[in-house]
Parts: sequence; C-alpha cells; structure tokens
Amino acid sequence: MAAVASSTLAVASGDARHRDKALMLGATVTRMAVNLLTFVILARYLGPAPFGIVAAAIAYTSFAALFGDFGFALSAMRRAGADPDRAGSLVSESIVAKAVLTAIVTLVGALVVWGVVPADRFAIYGLAHIGAVGGSFADLLLVLSRAKRRYDVEVRVVVTSSALTLLLVGSATALTRNPTIAMVAYAGCRLIYLSLALLCLRRWLPGLGETFAGWHRAGKTLRESASYAVDSILTTASAQIDILLFSALLGAHALGLYQSGARLVQAIMPFAVVLSSVYLPPLSAAAARRDDAAFLRNATRLNLEFAMLAVIAGLGFALVGPAATQFLYGPRFAGLVPLWPGFAAYAALRLLAAGFGIQLAARGQIAARIAAQLSAIVGLCAIAAMGLPALGLAATSSFLAAANVPLLLVLGSTAWWNDRRDKTALLTTIAILVMAAFLVSMGTPSP
Repeated sequence: MAAVASSTLAVASGDARHRDKALMLGATVTRMAVNLLTFVILARYLGPAPFGIVAAAIAYTSFAALFGDFGFALSAMRRAGADPDRAGSLVSESIVAKAVLTAIVTLVGALVVWGVVPADRFAIYGLAHIGAVGGSFADLLLVLSRAKRRYDVEVRVVVTSSALTLLLVGSATALTRNPTIAMVAYAGCRLIYLSLALLCLRRWLPGLGETFAGWHRAGKTLRESASYAVDSILTTASAQIDILLFSALLGAHALGLYQSGARLVQAIMPFAVVLSSVYLPPLSAAAARRDDAAFLRNATRLNLEFAMLAVIAGLGFALVGPAATQFLYGPRFAGLVPLWPGFAAYAALRLLAAGFGIQLAARGQIAARIAAQLSAIVGLCAIAAMGLPALGLAATSSFLAAANVPLLLVLGSTAWWNDRRDKTALLTTIAILVMAAFLVSMGTPSP
C-alpha cells in the first residue's frame, strides 16, 4: 500500500509540474509575443535613429531600476519557495525595502539624466523610468503567486496587461510616429500591469498597516538579499551591457539597427523564466533538506530542457532572422542581416547558461554566478574596445557571443562539479559551444 501511495503521489506531483509549466508557458509566450510585437512596431514606425534613442532609454532606466530591485525577486522566490506559508510576509517585507531603495535610485537617476542626457530627451527617459519601476514592482508581487503555486493568477495578470500594452503602445506609435507619445503609452501600460498584479494578489498580502509596521525588518531583508542584489545587477548587466556599451560607441542609426535585432533575441529569454519559476522552488526545497537524489533528478531534466531551447533558438535565429528582417522592419534595416549568426550563437549560449544559473541559485552558490556575470561583462568591454573601432556595427553580435563563452564555462563547470554524476551538464555545454562556434564563424566580418 505504501508503494502504491508513493507512486500515486509521484504521478500527481508530475501532473502538477506539467500543469505549472503549461501555465507559465502561456504567460511567458504572451510576454514574449507582446514584447516582440511592441518593439517591432516601435522600430518600424519610428525608424532606426528614433528607435535607438527610445531603446537606449529603456535599457538604461531598466538597468538603473535593478539597484532598487536589489535582488529581491530572486531572494524572495527562493525563501518563499522553501516556506510557502510565509510567502505573503516575505514578499511584503521585500516591497517595503524596495520602495526605499527605489526612491533613492530615482533621485540619483534624475541628477544623472539632467547632467548627461540632452534636454529634448528628458521626457523619454522619465517615462521609461516610470515604466521600469512599475514593471519591477509587479514582477516582485508575482513571486507570491509562484510561491503559492497559483500560476493561473500570473497568467490572468500577464495576458490582460499584455493585450492592453500591444493595443495602446502599438496604436500610439503607429498613429503619431512620435517617440514621446509612444513612451507615455508604455509607462501607462506598465502601471496598469502593476495595478492588476496588486489587485489579484492582495488577498495573500498582509494589510498596509502590518506591512509598514514591519519597516524595521527592511534592514534584515536588505542583508539577506545583498548577495542576490549583486547577482541580479550583474546578471542583467551581462545581458544588457551590449546595449549600454554600444550606445556610447555607436551612433543613433547604427544603434537602432543593432537594437532591432538584439530586442528580438532578448524577447525569447523569458522562456528561461518558465523553467526557473517551475524548477527553482523544488530545487531550493531539495537543497534545503539535502536531498541530493531529488536535486539531481530535477537538475538533469532542467539541463536537457534548456539544451533543447538553446538549439531551437540558435538555429531559429540563424535561419529565420535574415528573412524576417525585411518582413518585420522593411528596407531601412538591411544592415541588420549580417548580425544574425552572432545573435543566434549568443541566444544558444545564454539560454543554456541560464539553466545552470538556476541550479546554483537554488544551492545558494551566488559567488559562482557573480564570477560568471563579471567574466561576460569584462570580456565584452575588452573585445569591443579592441575590435569595434576597426570592424564597426558588423562585428557587434559576434563580439556579444564571444563574451558569453566564459559565462557558460563558469556556470556549466560549477554545476557539473557539484554533482559529477550529472553528465548532462558537461555534454550539453560541449554541444552548445561547438554549435555557437560554427554560427559565429558564419558571420564574423573581415577587417
């Protein structure tokens, strides 16, 4: 009887995991499709130079918002996944601490923009910041639905807000072709996203009085999230350092061309969120109770699923990207076509590395994640400084892919070293490195 009960429980757990994946896949596909279509509309109707300005503003303000995020989403997800009964309190404590940091970041950011950015772009940067902050608070709130295994709540919030974003931002851009008006719609939609998340999750959150009565715990929350903050900032920096760096080295037109491809590649990265949201809680729980067998089972499945995603993404961008450029953007973006092999290699490397990063986060091995992100950031800065003046725009995506090789090597080797019985970590790393090298060789320009 015990064996039958155990088997029934395992089947039920497997069914629940598949349901969770399906729900998170629905939310992620919606996010991905809307982000993709929104940026395509912005690029096509604004043109390369204005789009480059808007995309740079979104990139810089999103990066600045990370200092207010302080790794709360990842930290709260790990703690709430291990203790779902306290999820509401844990998330509310993170919200209070995040509000304080966000106020400081907003003030400092305003001073920087005033001193560096041309006056005619102040409104665009201000609206981009409002959108970044609203979206980051909503993302933190949705940690609560994942900890409660109520992925259906996130689906409702994401689908509704995404439909409004596509409608309002797309209409404003297509009708006016004015970047400032487009950013007004963008900021408004991100605030709607936050409002919907708060409305749907309020029943699991403590009241406002209780939430702010616990402000004295903000210091403890900050200390517990400090390592995750460094990791979160570096993770996003390594994913967006190309845009931050190339914004300073390329003109607005060239940056618009690069961004039109980079944004398409980044649009698929939320697929990593699907698997991390589903696998991080059980991996964290297995690590907390030192159940190596359960951790290994989940890690092996995770490695294989991320490897499949990496192959599909790499081949997809390499084969479809050039043909899609004309269809999506028109003849003004022909300069994007030579960049697709490098973008394809980058997507494959980044997706597989994300799978290893989830395992390290579940074990609390943040130092390895930080080292990996630093290697990617320093590598791209060094490569770009040496090669970009001679090769220009055509080399940007290949440089991006090359800089992410050490990222994958550090994360993959650490994951394999944790449990050398898991041969999938070693084999998938080798396979994706070989594929990435082949793809980059197809697009490397001559001096």
